[in-house]
Amino acid sequence: MQGHPLKTPLALLLVAGLACASDSTATPPATTVRDSAGIQIVESSAPATPDTSLASVGAEPLLAIGVEEGDPKYLLHRVYDAYRFADGRTAIGNSGTSEIRVFDASGKHLHSLGGKGAGPGEFGALASIYFHAHNDTLLATDGGAFRMNVYSPDARFVGTRPFDVTGEFTRPFMRGVFADGTWLVQAFDGGGSLSGPPGAVLEGGMYTLLRYDAHGKRMNDIARVTDRPRYVHQFGQSISYPYIPLTAAPLHTIADNSVLVHRGPRPEIEVYSSTGQLRRLIRLSRPNVRTADVWETVKAQSLASMNEQQRPRYEEFFSKQLPLPEFAPAYAAMIVDSDGRIWLQRYRLAGDPSGPVWDVVGADGAWLGSAATPRGFSVYRIGEDHILGKETDSLGVERVQLRAMRTRAGR
Repeated sequence: MQGHPLKTPLALLLVAGLACASDSTATPPATTVRDSAGIQIVESSAPATPDTSLASVGAEPLLAIGVEEGDPKYLLHRVYDAYRFADGRTAIGNSGTSEIRVFDASGKHLHSLGGKGAGPGEFGALASIYFHAHNDTLLATDGGAFRMNVYSPDARFVGTRPFDVTGEFTRPFMRGVFADGTWLVQAFDGGGSLSGPPGAVLEGGMYTLLRYDAHGKRMNDIARVTDRPRYVHQFGQSISYPYIPLTAAPLHTIADNSVLVHRGPRPEIEVYSSTGQLRRLIRLSRPNVRTADVWETVKAQSLASMNEQQRPRYEEFFSKQLPLPEFAPAYAAMIVDSDGRIWLQRYRLAGDPSGPVWDVVGADGAWLGSAATPRGFSVYRIGEDHILGKETDSLGVERVQLRAMRTRAGR
């Protein structure tokens, strides 16, 4: 997802709450570019121990929305995304109540939209609300109903756009909007259903990234991707399908009119055109972590973080002869910011007390540096001078926060 640019007056607040940014102007590692069969290959160095001075993120939020108790309009539950308008208003997808809540620049609640249901502007009870913006239009996902709710710049409901569902792709999910207004859509083979006998390993399901027009009609395929493998785990009378530990989740996002795909443990990004041509490979030189070296620690720290109800199930699961990969994943998240830079969150092992570290490369694949974000803070969008995300405290209280960010000069 791309962040939404935010101009002044926020820029005037950058000094408050910011840790001092490094004045380092060290030359970044060399970047090599070559062509192979019409595909541009970019190789950049990403140091094993990153200098995280590329960006400085505010230690305290400039804005925080969400309370532990009090007015229900400020009680947040199951927030997966938020969006900040150019005038400072914030839209929050409060999936727990199937509604969008809109707040002014100071965090005061203005109005709410939607609610549980299948009518115009409503969301299914289990919908996970995500936002996608194009020009002055904001779209919000109603995934269970395979449709988008559309809103005007003043955050008012405009209409609903359903997907054109076919026999080949029966469960399309919105994943982004290209610069030309067409949609990036994800559709799993067979609808993504799971089944198998206890003890079986289910190879990663296949899904297709597709392009749809702005009316929900399929246009073309872009790329085929394999999801993480799962294990059919029986514990007592219940069956679950956990992922095989330390396997890499595929990542994808939009940059302008291109799709970025990262898959497997190798730190490599595939860049596709919206019509499905592989145009570029961005390869980062990073050391791999062998799972054999960290598996016992991962198990112990994972179990220590669980409650008494979860722990017995996972103790039994971890005792299985699981087909672990040779290497741990390189990255766990990928975001394109409002300036087109690609942020890759380094994979953190369970129990790691440090905060997230992001490797950042330019749209051309050139290495720019690394940045750290606060521990416990989930990043939704990265703007020109801010980061929008969510912090969840030890009591499970969710707060959407705006934090100031300053990047090193020239980056």
